[in-house]
Amino acid sequence: MEAVGEALGDLAPDWVDLSVIDHCLQDYAAGVPGGVGLGAYRAAGVPDHVERVDDGFIDALARDVVARVAASRATALTFGSGEFRTWLYKRAGGDASRTRRDLTVFARHLARRASVSGISVLVEPLNRRESPVWNSLRTCAADLEGVKASLVADRQHTWAEVENPRTPALAQVRVVHLGGPGRSVPDEDDVPAMIAQAVSIPGVERVLWECRWTAPQQVAAVLAASRRTLQRSGR
Repeated sequence: MEAVGEALGDLAPDWVDLSVIDHCLQDYAAGVPGGVGLGAYRAAGVPDHVERVDDGFIDALARDVVARVAASRATALTFGSGEFRTWLYKRAGGDASRTRRDLTVFARHLARRASVSGISVLVEPLNRRESPVWNSLRTCAADLEGVKASLVADRQHTWAEVENPRTPALAQVRVVHLGGPGRSVPDEDDVPAMIAQAVSIPGVERVLWECRWTAPQQVAAVLAASRRTLQRSGR
């Protein structure tokens, strides 16, 4: 988690993205002490490499994720379920309904454990196929004090959904993820318009870039352009 905190630096020190899930799973598969429910599963004779997923594993994963986020002193996390969904899908033998069910169970466990730890949860539904996850966490949030379920708008995937009257109110949007197509690094000239669109949503508190950075100068250029745009907008 130290690496996650360093990567965010002073730009968003109290937010952690749930790509940390991937680290938890990698640790578990590699047999690293402190991995997901490692002791309990070893005691039960389950091999380090998980071939199938059950509710106990999902709950253990949620527990480990929340523990790592709390250890980083973050107060919130975002949950974008793309890669994690793929991981579950393979272990469900390609059963889409089972995958959606597992994602929903994970969202419920995550919301419950995060609430106990005082951590806010934000959901990033990249497409309507993941709506059960969003709806599940939103339902949990209504029952759990301190949990905020929020849309995270993504330039490539979700602007249309955010504008769709059937989606939750824009007032629930707190963080906007920005990135180029396929998470490629955006052209520096496109940054002002992307930032302006993001901050035009009422209630937005954070703008996070999520890209496949290939060079430090790209990061510096995009962040500098972002800061200039935000300063001009008074944000």
